[in-house]
Amino acid sequence: MEIILILFQKIPLITLGLLFFVLLWVFFISLYIYTNIYIKEICKIVYKDEKKFKRLMEPFDFYYLSMLPSAYWREILNIKFNVSFKTLYKQNVYLKTDMPQLRALFKNYPMFFYLHYLVILSGGLGIFLLFLGVGLEKYFF
Repeated sequence: MEIILILFQKIPLITLGLLFFVLLWVFFISLYIYTNIYIKEICKIVYKDEKKFKRLMEPFDFYYLSMLPSAYWREILNIKFNVSFKTLYKQNVYLKTDMPQLRALFKNYPMFFYLHYLVILSGGLGIFLLFLGVGLEKYFF
């Protein structure tokens, strides 16, 4: 505990950035556990097939399914602003989901979305604070 306090006194932004990376892993592991607990129900909503994935998902399958909340924003952009990702990227990058599926998923499993956004937020803040801290240490102090 003393070491952490000394690090916060000497290099606060870098230590805070590292703390956000630790939180990123805590949220990511929590998302993995949450997804594995509710995998059958999530697959029933998204794929209409409970047996698409099974418990203790493989890392790449988990990562693919955990990116679904990002697809939620893609669908919002597509519906509200008529932004077609197929014309932008010449392919459909994400799994095609309908708005009722996304609404059902968000209504029944909001923690799936919250954990996903916490992973993204803590990773982004961690990177930002590390770059800011190293830049300030190297060029100003």
